[in-house]
Amino acid sequence: MKVFPTGDTYRREAHPYVSGMDVYGSHSLFQLLNRTTTETGGDCLASWLSQPATKRVIIEIQQAVRELTPDLE
Repeated sequence: MKVFPTGDTYRREAHPYVSGMDVYGSHSLFQLLNRTTTETGGDCLASWLSQPATKRVIIEIQQAVRELTPDLE
């Protein structure tokens, strides 16, 4: 089984929460969520994890999840 990248390249120790919450590194949130296969995809995921989303973006993501949920079955 191929292990997905840990995201260590995105780690910034001065970030207010990234270093204290296992966002990047081995067994991190990034590694758990990361199923990207391109550098651009990894960059996008890292960006999402490193900065807060606006209320509008959160609502759009929630709507997309509602729309895709029936396709799980």
